[in-house]
Amino acid sequence: MPKPPKTPGPNQTGQEETQQARISRFRREPARVPDKRITPRMVDIFLSVARYRFLTTDLLARLHRLPPATLTRDLRYLFHKGYLTDRSLYGEGRSVFNAPVVHMVSPQNRQDFTRAVARQGAPDLLARLDAGLAEIPSAKQTYSPFFLTHELGVSRFFVSFEEAIQQTGLTTLFWERLSGVPLTDSQRGSIAIRPDGFFGLRNAEGLNAFFFLEYDRSTRVHAGPIERKMLGYKTFAESGQWEDVLDGRKARYGFTVNRPRMGFRVLFVTDGELRRDFLLRCALKVKGYKVFHIALETDLTPERFFAPVWLRGKEFSPVAEELAGLPKTASARERAAVIREGIARMPRVSLVD
Repeated sequence: MPKPPKTPGPNQTGQEETQQARISRFRREPARVPDKRITPRMVDIFLSVARYRFLTTDLLARLHRLPPATLTRDLRYLFHKGYLTDRSLYGEGRSVFNAPVVHMVSPQNRQDFTRAVARQGAPDLLARLDAGLAEIPSAKQTYSPFFLTHELGVSRFFVSFEEAIQQTGLTTLFWERLSGVPLTDSQRGSIAIRPDGFFGLRNAEGLNAFFFLEYDRSTRVHAGPIERKMLGYKTFAESGQWEDVLDGRKARYGFTVNRPRMGFRVLFVTDGELRRDFLLRCALKVKGYKVFHIALETDLTPERFFAPVWLRGKEFSPVAEELAGLPKTASARERAAVIREGIARMPRVSLVD
């Protein structure tokens, strides 16, 4: 005798109704989000995304310290009304459950949000938005998962930087994320460098320090490209182009420097000890003993950001002496072990040393 067809139970029916009612994460459905006034909090969230260029909800929560439900509600409204662009970190069209959402501001988002604020008839709020956007360049976004993963690493660096600076006596002169924009004109005799970020600090005594950020995801497995990049920074400093860049930032941000010839440091941030040690060896090969600093991203928490966590070539001298004392018959494995153990013992420096 054939079995009668199964009837859906109450739990199954409820799940189907919930799935039908759930609003899409990556496809805009403006009709399903009620209209409401744009608040100053929404403007602050929008400006943060525009400034950082790529932020996850977790990073926004760290910046704004909002209850998760409040932040999620505002982000959902801004996305579905067309004021933010959201992408899955796993790639276009990949609606994977719990996929990290990357929030961005496209040029069209920027125009639409400004018009929406203007329509509200709130001149103070519009002035606040215009003032914030005036300092943020508009750029077309790229959405490949590889690119987004890299850019989120840069965002994490600057979010930790913003949190950490509040716990020190340091002042931020400026910070910019450059994300592959050439900083130099290679036709002037220098290798064009493309840092991920650029920032300046001033301490309580009025001394300034300037840093370029290179976020390294271990994509270049050979030393050649890394060494050429490092040599590019050295040529950049020696060619006079660094002074041109610094003069431009002084004019843009209205600060002065206290020394006629001001240098800079390059921060390489990476994700593993083997890669960190590899970058240090590259710096040693190009004789970048003080200019290149290397650290693990996991060490750059807000609590430790300005602590001694950075390696540089200057402190490698004892390891070099130990290598020189090895017998000529020492194998490559023995030499590598000396380097690895020596680096583990090397003193670290801070950004303010």
